[in-house]
Amino acid sequence: MEVLLPDGDRTSGNFAEKQLDDTKWNTITVPSVWQLEGYGKPYYYSSSYPQAINTKKKHIPQISHELQEYGIYRRTFTVPEHFKEQEIFLHFGAVKAALEVYVNGKYVGYSQGSMTPHEFDITDYIENGENQVTAVVWRYSDGTYLEDQDMWFFGGIYREVYLYAEPKVTIRDFYMRADLDEKYSDAQTVLFLQLKCWDEPEDRTGITNQESYQEKIHVKASIPERNEVLGEKELSFDTLNQKEGKTTEIQFHHLVKNPLKWNHEQPNLYTILLEWKINGKTYYKSFRFGFRKVEVVGNILKLNGKRLIIHGVNRHDFDPDHGWAVPKERHLQDIKILKQLNINAVRTSHYPNDPYFYELCDEYGILLMDETDLESHGVRRILPTSDERWTKACIDRVERMILRDRNHPSILFWSLGNEAGKGENFVRMRQSAEKLDDTRIFHYEGMYDKRCTDLLSRMYPDEVEFEKLCKKQKIKNWTAFIANSLAADDKDIDCQMYEKMPVILCEYAHCMGNSLGNFKEYTDAFEQYPHMCGGFIWDFVDQAIHKRKDDTDQWLYGSDFDEAYSPYGFRKKNAKGNDGAFCANGIVAADRTLHPAAYEVRKCYQMLSIAVESMQEKSFRIYNKQMFNGLQNYELHWEAKEDGTLLSQGEISHELLDLISPKTSKVVTIQDKMEGADTITFWWKLKNDTKWARKGDVVAYDQIILKNVIKEKVRKKSENTENITQRRNLSVVETEQEIKISGNHFLYKIKDGLICSAQINGEELFLAPMRPNFSRAMTDNDIDTAHFVPAMLNSMPVKKWQMAEEKLRYVKHTIEQTEEKTKIRTYWRHPLCKALVIEYLFGLDGEVEIRMAGISKKIDFVRIGMTITMPDSFDEISWYGRGPWECYPDRKTAALFDHYSMSVKELEHKYMRPQENGTRCDVKKLELISKDRKRLSIINLNPGGMLFSAWHYSQRALEDATHSHLLKKEWVTTLNVDGAMCGVGGDLPGMLSLHEKYRLRTGEKQTAHFKLKFDE
Repeated sequence: MEVLLPDGDRTSGNFAEKQLDDTKWNTITVPSVWQLEGYGKPYYYSSSYPQAINTKKKHIPQISHELQEYGIYRRTFTVPEHFKEQEIFLHFGAVKAALEVYVNGKYVGYSQGSMTPHEFDITDYIENGENQVTAVVWRYSDGTYLEDQDMWFFGGIYREVYLYAEPKVTIRDFYMRADLDEKYSDAQTVLFLQLKCWDEPEDRTGITNQESYQEKIHVKASIPERNEVLGEKELSFDTLNQKEGKTTEIQFHHLVKNPLKWNHEQPNLYTILLEWKINGKTYYKSFRFGFRKVEVVGNILKLNGKRLIIHGVNRHDFDPDHGWAVPKERHLQDIKILKQLNINAVRTSHYPNDPYFYELCDEYGILLMDETDLESHGVRRILPTSDERWTKACIDRVERMILRDRNHPSILFWSLGNEAGKGENFVRMRQSAEKLDDTRIFHYEGMYDKRCTDLLSRMYPDEVEFEKLCKKQKIKNWTAFIANSLAADDKDIDCQMYEKMPVILCEYAHCMGNSLGNFKEYTDAFEQYPHMCGGFIWDFVDQAIHKRKDDTDQWLYGSDFDEAYSPYGFRKKNAKGNDGAFCANGIVAADRTLHPAAYEVRKCYQMLSIAVESMQEKSFRIYNKQMFNGLQNYELHWEAKEDGTLLSQGEISHELLDLISPKTSKVVTIQDKMEGADTITFWWKLKNDTKWARKGDVVAYDQIILKNVIKEKVRKKSENTENITQRRNLSVVETEQEIKISGNHFLYKIKDGLICSAQINGEELFLAPMRPNFSRAMTDNDIDTAHFVPAMLNSMPVKKWQMAEEKLRYVKHTIEQTEEKTKIRTYWRHPLCKALVIEYLFGLDGEVEIRMAGISKKIDFVRIGMTITMPDSFDEISWYGRGPWECYPDRKTAALFDHYSMSVKELEHKYMRPQENGTRCDVKKLELISKDRKRLSIINLNPGGMLFSAWHYSQRALEDATHSHLLKKEWVTTLNVDGAMCGVGGDLPGMLSLHEKYRLRTGEKQTAHFKLKFDE
C-alpha cells in the first residue's frame, strides 16, 4: 500500500498497472484506518469540518487539493476454480470516503458513501491465473459534506473486503415482511425474491447457451424449523431472459400460524431457506427472520401490541486500537455489556454499523434505530435542505442502508439522519424509503413533519423543558429562537403535536466524563407518562485512541496528534483545530471498562423491582415490568441488616415468582424476623446461564431504607462517654505563632486558623494543614460553556472557587474551655462567602469535632469540606455509606448502603481527561488505615451525611493533568471529607445544568460537621 499525504501526487499514471513493481510499497492491514497504522493524522470534530473542506456557501462543494489525502492499495489474488462458471463480485464493506477500483489495470468503477458497502461486478475483468486489484481511497469527497458526525475523521478500507460468486441464474435479493393480526398471533407474510440472469442467449465465449436452459427454473422458500413451505414457483428461462435487466420479482404470500414472536426479551428467530433448481442443480441461500410488529397507536409506541419504553443508548462503532475497523470480538463484548446493563435499544449514531453487529442484535435481543449516514452539522442551514442538487445523494444513502438491513427484526426504526437541518429532501428520502420498507417507524429529529417522521424527537431537554414534554405543554422560548439564529436547532412544539406522535429523546443524559446526574428523573418519567417512549443516552463508549508508549497506556483525544494545517486549507472564522476531549461521552471507557455512570444506567433501566407494601405486615410488592417474560428465569434473594450487620436473609419461593406475569405485580410476605433492621436489600439473580451472563449474576436490585441510616445512631454513640477518670485535662498553650492542644498521647497544632499538625505518640500524621475545600478538579460539565468559548473559563463557578482559594484569609479566633472539652472557633474572610466559620472541639481522648458553616455570595458553593493530607502508607479505606462505586448527590440510585473496604487506588476512577472522581456520598463513618494498622476514624455529624474521596495525589495535580497517564502517584494520601457537594449534572452536552435540588444555593447556609480520631 502507498498512502499519499497533503502535497503528494498520484504515482505517474501507472499505479493501477498489473505489472507495476510494488515490491517497495509498504504493507497495511485491511480492514483498518490508515491514521492508526502510521499514516497521516486523525482529526476529531464534534460539529465542524476538517480544514480541507470549504464551508462557505458560495464555494460548496470544494475540497482543498493540497490537503486531500488518498491511499493506493494493491494486491494480487487467484480466483477459485468453482468461481469460473459464475458471476464474480468484489465487495468492500465500507470505505472512507470515496473509492476507485481497477482490476488488472482496467478501471472498474467509482463509489462513495462511507458507511455502507460498495460492490463491483468484476467478471469481465478476470483473467486466468493471477489477478491484480488496485483500490484508490480518497479521504475526502463531496460526500464528506454529508458525513459531519461527532467523531474522528479517519480514512481507509475499514470493513471486510472479499470476493464472492453468484450462479448465472440466482436469487439476487430477498426481503420478507410479516404483518401480525389484531391479536398479534398469526402473521401474514410476503416474501419478495429478485431473480436475476446474467447469461446472454449467446455467452461471452460465443457458444450458444439456449440448450442449457431448456428446463424450468424452480424456486422454493420454506421455514425448516416449522417444516413449512412459504411458496413455490416455476418459470422458464425465456420468461426471465426477456425481462428488463433480465430480472424478475417473485412474491410468495403465506399465512404463518402463531409463530414464536421476536422481541428484545425473547429474540426468537427462524431460518428462511431459499432454493432454486435449474439444470438439475440446486442452489441455496438463507437468512434469519423474526416475526414482530412495531407501531404507533395514537401517541403510544408499541411492540407486538404492548407499550414499549426505549431504554437506549447511542453507540459509535469504534475501537480504541483500530478506530472504525471494529473486531468481531469487540462487537460481541459490546452486546454482552448492553444486555448486562439492562439496555434494550441502540441508536447506530450516526450511520449504519458493521453488519455483524446487527446479527448479534437479532440473536441477543437488542432493538435498533438504524440511522442513515447523513449529517451536515456544520453547514446544516445550507445543505441538504430542499436543494435538489443534494437529493440523489440523500436518497442513495437511505436506500443503501435499507436494502442492506431490512431483513433484520431488531431494527424498529429507520432514522433519516442526524443534525442535518430541515427541508424537502427529508420528505423525499422517506418517500423513497417506504417503497423499500414501510414496516418500521420513521425518525428524524431535524423537523417535526409527519411526512418524514413518526416521532416527536428531542435532544437534551433541560429540567424545565423535560417537564413540559411530560405534561404535553407548548414549548416556545425566545432563548432558543436567538440560539437558532446562530447555530442551534431547537424547534417549537405545539400542544396538538403530542396527540399525533410519541415523544422520544434521541439524545439525552450526556455522559461526558463524570456526568449522568439526575438520570433517575428521566426513567421515572418514562414510566409515568405513556406518550414518553424513552430515549437514547449519549453515549455508549469513549472515543479515545489507545497508544502504548514507554510501557504506559495512553488514551488520546483531539489535539493529541499535533493537528497542523497547511496554509492552503479553508480557514474558518474562529475555527478550532479540534474539539479536544468532547469525544469522551461514554458510559464505558474506550477499553470497555465500566464508568460509574454505567451502574446508574443498569439500576434505572432495570425491569424488575420491589417496594414496601406494609412493614407492619412485612409485606412487599414485586413488580414485573418486563413486556413478555415471566419471572421463571430469576431468583429473588433478600438481606436484612442493621448498620451493615446481617440480621436475617432468605429467598422468595420460586412457586410464588412463577405466578407473576409480565406487566403485573404481586404482594409477598416475609415471615423471617426483621426487627431492628435499617435496610432490606433485594437481589434479582439469574437462575441459569444465558448467552450474555452467568448463573447467579445480579440483573436488578432494590434497597429499602427503614430508618435514618446516616445520623441517628451516630448521635447516640457520640453521647456515650468513655471512662476518663485516669486521664488528665487537656493542655492548651497559645503563642503568637500557634495554638497547641495536647493530651496523654496526642498533640495538635493550629496555625493561622488551621490544624497544621497532628501527632500521635510523637509521630506526625499530617503532611500539610487540614484546609477548607470549596472547589473540585473541574469535571467536563464544570467547564460548561468554556468548551465552546474558551475565554469564558475563568467565569465558570468551579474555576472561580479555585481562583478564590488563594484569597482565603484567617481573621481571628476564640477559645472556650471546660474540663473535658476545648472549643476553638475561627473566623474567615473569603471573596465568595458572606460568612465562614470553622469550629474545632477537642476532647480528652484526642477526638476532634470539626464544624464548618458558610454562606456563599454571588455564586453557589461547589462543595464545603476539608482536605487532609497524610502519608501514602494510609492506603486502605473502609466506610459505611453508599457504595461500592463512585456516587454523587444526583447520581446515587445505584449505590447501596453497606460496609465497604478497598484501597485508595481502587477508590479512584480514571476518566479519559482527569477530573473530580472517586467520591462516595451519604456516608455515616469511615476509617483510613495505614499499612501498620494506624487508623484515622471519621464519624458523620451532618444531618444529610458526609461525602469523601481519597487519592494518592493532590487535587491540584488532578486539576493540572490533561491525561490519565500524566497523573502520577505522589507520596501522599489526600482525603477529602465534605458536608455537601453539588451534583455532576448531565442534561446538556458538556454543561453542568444542575437541577434545583442538587444545587448548594447562594445565600443558604451549608455545613460540614464530622468527628475525627486517630487510633493505634
